[in-house]
Amino acid sequence: MPKLLAYIPCENVLIDEFTKNASITAVISEIGIKIPQGFPVPSKGTFIIAMQWNIFSLWEWEEIDSNLEFETKSQLVAQSGEVLFETNITESKKEPHKNFQRNIDRITGFPIWVSGRVELRLMFRVKGSGEFLQRASYPILVIYGNVQ
Repeated sequence: MPKLLAYIPCENVLIDEFTKNASITAVISEIGIKIPQGFPVPSKGTFIIAMQWNIFSLWEWEEIDSNLEFETKSQLVAQSGEVLFETNITESKKEPHKNFQRNIDRITGFPIWVSGRVELRLMFRVKGSGEFLQRASYPILVIYGNVQ
């Protein structure tokens, strides 16, 4: 089973052409929303801010993983348990002479109809094995503020 080394929401992932190493910039921990005075608080499913961001994960393959294929997806989940969005499934398979697997989900938009703590969850399964299981989580705080 591959070992998860990193699971990070961020604004940018830069890959060095020579070393192929990744640089993560602007790690996301809070999303601040300014609401003009007199405007309603966002309601369910109607407000998504235009925002480009990424979800970066880095895995280390183990020797016993030589024929393993796995699938991952991320979910953004409110405290109520409501899934606010879900990424497409990413398939991964160990390539010969590669020790690491890097996955980057590029996201456009962020749902803001729920304020407070939301959780980004990394879901994992061995390909063809049935249900996804949670492998990691990352908290993000959505904060409403008034514009005076």
